Amino acid sequence: MHFEKVKNIKIINKKVRVCNLLVKDNENFFVNNILTHNCSGKCQYCFAYTQKSNNPAVKNDNFKVKSINVDKLIGIFEGKEPENPYYKFFIKKKKILHIGGLADNFCNFERKNMIGYPLIEYLLKTGYPTIISTKFIFLNIPKYKAIFEKYKDTAKMAIQASIITGEEDLAKEIEVGIPKVKDRINQLTELKKMGYYTILRLRPFLIGVSDVKLEEFLDSCSDSVDSISTEFYCLDFRATPEDKKRYEWMSKICGFDIMNYYNKLSPTTRGTYKRLNRNVKEKYVKIMYKWAKDNGINFACSDPDFKELNFSASCCGLPNDWGTLKNQLTNVLRLARMKNCQKVDKEKPTLIYLKDVIQDKDEEEWKSEHKFMGDEVCKTSINTSELSRINHSYLFKKKWNNPNNINSPYMYFDGKMKPYGVDKEGNVIYEYIESPYEKKWQKEGLL
Repeated sequence: MHFEKVKNIKIINKKVRVCNLLVKDNENFFVNNILTHNCSGKCQYCFAYTQKSNNPAVKNDNFKVKSINVDKLIGIFEGKEPENPYYKFFIKKKKILHIGGLADNFCNFERKNMIGYPLIEYLLKTGYPTIISTKFIFLNIPKYKAIFEKYKDTAKMAIQASIITGEEDLAKEIEVGIPKVKDRINQLTELKKMGYYTILRLRPFLIGVSDVKLEEFLDSCSDSVDSISTEFYCLDFRATPEDKKRYEWMSKICGFDIMNYYNKLSPTTRGTYKRLNRNVKEKYVKIMYKWAKDNGINFACSDPDFKELNFSASCCGLPNDWGTLKNQLTNVLRLARMKNCQKVDKEKPTLIYLKDVIQDKDEEEWKSEHKFMGDEVCKTSINTSELSRINHSYLFKKKWNNPNNINSPYMYFDGKMKPYGVDKEGNVIYEYIESPYEKKWQKEGLL
């Protein structure tokens, strides 16, 4: 075996026959010192690709990626490791499992290897509450269709179809190796008829692509889904040359320079991970929100600028009767908006306390027990004594109590939660700030 450097890259805007590298075992290989995976999707916006290309830990030949040990995982679900923190605080309590948030478990490699099949069958058979996000069609795999039919009465599973636009030609330019949009919607329709909870995962919402004939596309989905979940595309300015090539391609499809667009229209307080400001997004959110409300469909928003509009505590689109975890700011913001809207004394501030976020004792106990960082983490900004006590709960409270931290509620929600004071324990109290759109939507009868 020997290595060759890539000499040049040329984008050709037409259909051509291409080659695919077949790599033994896990389909991973290195290109220009970047860990690459033969993902059959080839989505230009791929979050995992950006994370890998910016992560120095994966830029060496010693980094190995392996498939999950399904037998071991099923053993944990069955209680064979009772002290395992995930079993003790989550699985034992039947907390919702989310599969496919960053990696698609039904891609073409699963079609060939069927590694995840035993796990999906186990979850369906036992009725463990699960939400799956996928861009692929799995009902055309005979073994998968058989188990979804067989266990439809015992399963408690929600399926999200990730889609960025209803326009087939646009979708194909961005999601190169993904099945047709109509096939993804048809799969949701079939699953809904079986009795599964179905969700249109309209994300990432990419302006210039997702907004094209948006209302027409939503109307075509009305009978296929129980819920819609959305979030706007975020652009990482820590871009490698490979990332920038993708941005250039997406810019051609969108019709404008997306790096320039995001740079000018994103709040600077959010750092190099650019999120467009509220005013840019509002008209698109309004279309989706109104459509959901008019059709009796659950509206969910993962975007930090409109989380307060969620119909339930889940930004993924699950209803509250699924036992959605409440230790999250999505739930706090939506409750604060409703409280703020209904209050009699409009001059009285609507306040949010730290205790409002800590509503799930199981999760909070896990956060306090589970160490967040290992010894391999760079310690340049953290002293040794602090590192030894860092866990999820510690980090959350630290960010909560430092409004100037880029990940604090004040910064993350771009002023939607504004520091108001400090409680007896020294924790910051935040005030819910009503946005201009809220008053406007209220007058229009939307809120």
